[in-house]
Amino acid sequence: MGFSDRLNSNRRQTMPEGIEVKDLTFSHIKEFIPKKGKSFEPIKVVGFFISKGKFGLGVSLIGEDETGYFGLNIPSWYVDRFKEATDEEVEAMIDGKLYITGVDVITTPNGDTYQLEFEDR
Repeated sequence: MGFSDRLNSNRRQTMPEGIEVKDLTFSHIKEFIPKKGKSFEPIKVVGFFISKGKFGLGVSLIGEDETGYFGLNIPSWYVDRFKEATDEEVEAMIDGKLYITGVDVITTPNGDTYQLEFEDR
């Protein structure tokens, strides 16, 4: 496949059909960190999208629970990892096989950031 073929092809699907991003409620991953004594409730990830904001590129995940779909903002340093996902990995995620099973707060010279623990199920 030549470069023109890739430029002319459709963008790959990175979230389930029918989701309207504008209709989702978005939360930051830090809101899912459990209070002391509580355990982390796994989050099913069924998609993602990358967008450009005033601070550069960012990645948002699409989570799903018993109430439906929701948006999840995660640190921008995950952008490249999601960009590099293979078609098979993206398809497995859309099929509901990727979960966030933990979040750690990491203190850096630039402030706190969040490291997510993922699990294939």
